[in-house]
Amino acid sequence: MTALDFQKHYRLNVVHLMDTDRVFEKQYNRRGWPFLMIVNEQGEVVYTCNNLIDSDPAFKQQLQKIKQKESKPQVQKADGIGYMAKTIENNALKADSQNDRFTSVAAGSNGEIYAVYTSVRNGSSDVLMRTYDGKDFNEIPVSATSFDEYDAAITTDNTGQPWICWTSNQTGRYNIFMTTLSDLKAGKSPIQVTDANDDAMHSRLVSDTSNAVWITYYRWRKMSGNSRDKEVYVRRYADGNLSTEIQISPTDVPSYEDHTDPAIACLDDRIVIAWSWDYHKPQGYPQDCESPTIFVRSISANLTVSKPFPLSGQSIDSIPALSAPINGRIWCAWDLLEGKRKSLCVRSLSANQAQAKPVIVSNPLKHLCSPAFAFYKNQKGALVWSETTDGQTWQLARSDYDMQANQWKPKQIIEEKQNPRFGSAVYDKNGTLWVAYSVQTPKGREVVIKQY
Repeated sequence: MTALDFQKHYRLNVVHLMDTDRVFEKQYNRRGWPFLMIVNEQGEVVYTCNNLIDSDPAFKQQLQKIKQKESKPQVQKADGIGYMAKTIENNALKADSQNDRFTSVAAGSNGEIYAVYTSVRNGSSDVLMRTYDGKDFNEIPVSATSFDEYDAAITTDNTGQPWICWTSNQTGRYNIFMTTLSDLKAGKSPIQVTDANDDAMHSRLVSDTSNAVWITYYRWRKMSGNSRDKEVYVRRYADGNLSTEIQISPTDVPSYEDHTDPAIACLDDRIVIAWSWDYHKPQGYPQDCESPTIFVRSISANLTVSKPFPLSGQSIDSIPALSAPINGRIWCAWDLLEGKRKSLCVRSLSANQAQAKPVIVSNPLKHLCSPAFAFYKNQKGALVWSETTDGQTWQLARSDYDMQANQWKPKQIIEEKQNPRFGSAVYDKNGTLWVAYSVQTPKGREVVIKQY
């Protein structure tokens, strides 16, 4: 999702090189960013530089060779991205292929299951929803227009009412919107949560004990004419009104400290928010954290924000997920990188401090995707995620929480066909675990929702 946000914010229509384990960077770019590399048709690196100087003779020579080519490569689009024609052919990509992913699932008070997800069909990105009434699943559109709508999240309040949020560019810029299922069925317009002068993205929401809904997100901000700064915010929606926008990322650090990918949970009478911080060890903050790292802070009902504290440390840590409260605390899971291998890491926390030590639930991995917690009262819990050890084949894994021993049990693989990814999980009112995820099919990616 982070890469997709980047692509949409900068309005790019090119394929991204994903280097999450930094293999490419360590091999080709040891001098830092920005970085430019030119590769010829044989796959040979013919030019590299940091901080490009247009008048560089070597660069001008390579540019001239490209311009002198008699035939230019044919480019075709799929999912709004330009690919070489050979890539389309070799990977069976189609402009009208289905791509359903980024699931979020919630449970109602009477046994209902609700799942929202991003659906790209016929080149249009929309937010769709499936509802389960105890017998059948029905698919309905949440926001399916000519605009670009994606990255939905769902929660239920104390009455069992589903609340949904998502990102859309219907205002010309990307902003956050939210609605309830009842308002959606009644045809009411969604609530516009942000009015960003750049873009707002990655919204997540939760309902508190008073039935207010809190929604967190990050906003881009221009620095010297370019979008370089990102800050995390939260708003509370209660009695039909949105609170003022409250900045969660610290205001006493330099503006180049980027803050993204917030996660949110309710703990007693407080809201807890975790986020990824592109950390440069600012004055007054811990000096043993590497960049990026995970920070957490809480906010009370009277909108008082606590001091931020780190969850991670001397590793590369990113993309947190938070759980519902269990035994007076919540859990955070995140993506931890050491060397070339990744791990799924978890740690418990209270509203104001980290507790115990970080625990590795799965490693070593090439990549992991979308860790998601589910807890059922104070009786049981599960953590579900996708992982790959070779970078090609994905499996859906699960670890159950041992309440008596106060620890996570060894993982078990629950799905290993069709490259399952982008999962989410919830327990229903009877304590049955439901998992929503996306699988690869001949039509493209499709969402599956199953009991376990």
